[in-house]
Amino acid sequence: MKSSHFRILTSIAFLTATPAFAQMDPQAIIARHVAEGAHVSRGSMGTIITPASSVRGPVDDGSRMYTNTKILVPDVPMGPHNANAPNTNAPPFSGYYYANTPSSLACVYGLVAVAQGCHPDLFHTNATGGSRAVGIVDAYNGMNVRADLQHYATQFGLPAITATNLVIYYCTGTTAATCATGNAPTAYDSGWEGEISLDVQMVHAMAPSAKIFLVLAKDNQNASLLAASDKAAALVAAANGGEVSMSFGHHEISGDSASDPHYVKAKVVFFASTGDDIIPGYPAASPNVVAVGGTTVSRTPANGKFFGEASWTEAGAGPSAFIARPSYQPASVGAKRALPDVAAVANPDTGVWVYISAQGGWFVFGGTSAASPVMAAIVNNAGSFKGSTAAQQTLMYSALGKAADWYDVKQGTCGAQQGYWAKAGLDFCGGIGAPRGLAGK
Repeated sequence: MKSSHFRILTSIAFLTATPAFAQMDPQAIIARHVAEGAHVSRGSMGTIITPASSVRGPVDDGSRMYTNTKILVPDVPMGPHNANAPNTNAPPFSGYYYANTPSSLACVYGLVAVAQGCHPDLFHTNATGGSRAVGIVDAYNGMNVRADLQHYATQFGLPAITATNLVIYYCTGTTAATCATGNAPTAYDSGWEGEISLDVQMVHAMAPSAKIFLVLAKDNQNASLLAASDKAAALVAAANGGEVSMSFGHHEISGDSASDPHYVKAKVVFFASTGDDIIPGYPAASPNVVAVGGTTVSRTPANGKFFGEASWTEAGAGPSAFIARPSYQPASVGAKRALPDVAAVANPDTGVWVYISAQGGWFVFGGTSAASPVMAAIVNNAGSFKGSTAAQQTLMYSALGKAADWYDVKQGTCGAQQGYWAKAGLDFCGGIGAPRGLAGK
């Protein structure tokens, strides 16, 4: 796999030479990512890019973390789009009914009254609410993250971004004490910039009144991201509680449990993506984290109306290789910790709109990196604010089978060799299920 240093240099060179490639030339988008070390494959709606930041090296597990993002490049070119004249509360491009907006996700997940089949081109009612704080942990530099989130908010009619509802910390070392708002931005990596943009935009979409603490590690080494996670947790706790979302991960190793204490903080509930490599990853496997898997948001091809969610075949799923079943999970899952706990939008073929100005504009993103911030923000919006991840897990598992709270994902396969089937009730593909407003919580 190409190094982050290579990705940084090639990204800057490409962006300097061709600042407006996105939407104008799909092949240029693909070529740029391939030059950085990305993998490409075929999706049902176009080409799927797995950025270099999400491509795991053969000996890297246990030393560094990876993003869990995938990008859909539709066969039908998008644009050009006038970035200076967004269409308030409408998709940046019409006709891509499979690409979710804040309104369509709020509709699917029961944060607003369902109407018009939750069609992204037709349904324009955003979620309101959210409070206290959501911490987001990522690595490297978000470049124009604040301006891009504002552009996203303007496009979709969300609250404006201010100095108080988005606060960015940069970490220079491997302890939380090195993280500060006054630090110089960290190095740039295009894949991690996509991750950062996806994370902040999903949280603002689902919990628009929540405060966002974005804490950026200096690199994607385990120690650096643990320091950033510690800082994010401390910030959220000091804001009277909330959630921390971690969309990164690595394949499990036997020593992972040594990091578990980092995910215990009073007034903080931790969420993490289970990964996009079929087998579940860490930190999602930690018993101190809500593991968020992935779904396909299915719509009728003829009219784009939402009709259900199925498990996404590439999401990390199955029993942990090393970690024992925690007390909040029923004995029926087996002796090992079962993943995921819950699931949400992840399939890039039914992904979400994301805006990244430094890379050309609007993209359709997927991966379980979308699911974790979406889930953290929905729980924030629900207002339960439990005192720990264990308390949140106990609450969620107690609602197993309650249709007002959870959609039972009963279609699809998942896991190694697609060896698990989604079924009624708790399973390895959808866990408890996908959120439906978390009524009464």
